[in-house]
Amino acid sequence: MNDEKVQALLVQLTTVIENVPADSAEYFQAGRQYQKLLFAHMTLREYEFITQNVTHELTLADEARLITAAAQGKMLSQVVDLNEDAQIAYQLRWLRKKSS
Repeated sequence: MNDEKVQALLVQLTTVIENVPADSAEYFQAGRQYQKLLFAHMTLREYEFITQNVTHELTLADEARLITAAAQGKMLSQVVDLNEDAQIAYQLRWLRKKSS
């Protein structure tokens, strides 16, 4: 999948999540699909680190780029703008992980 297709899917899922009752099967299914897509190739810990250190509020376009990059095994810190310290910390962690 490319960024545009992933973003379109995220928009579709977000629309369901925001517009159907929270106790509905459709809401639950959309939430599960969203999580499955988001965390298929990145950990919750990575995602949290990124969301806490981006230089702006994370958008659906950013999430789509993160999902696509993670699926391709790319360094996520190169996909979104992180503050300088976080950029270095993430790169070191990623390089250590890749070398083991």
